Amino acid sequence: MSVEAFSWALNSAPCHTSSQKLVLLALANHARPDGSSAFPSVATIKRYTLLSERTIRTMLDELEELGIIYPCDKKIVAA
Repeated sequence: MSVEAFSWALNSAPCHTSSQKLVLLALANHARPDGSSAFPSVATIKRYTLLSERTIRTMLDELEELGIIYPCDKKIVAA
């Protein structure tokens, strides 16, 4: 877990809903200090947040649209 990423997500991230914030905190729990390389599975995020898979996928899309998270190379995720 990155304390820096988690602190930013908790205190400064421009989220619009509590569900966005929960998903972002779940990502931050797996991130490096600079906020990169956060690849928890949807199942892991579901376990952390108690949100449905559909809601999690929607929140990931919304966070990307807001520019808060960025997609990565799908080959890296597949590995």
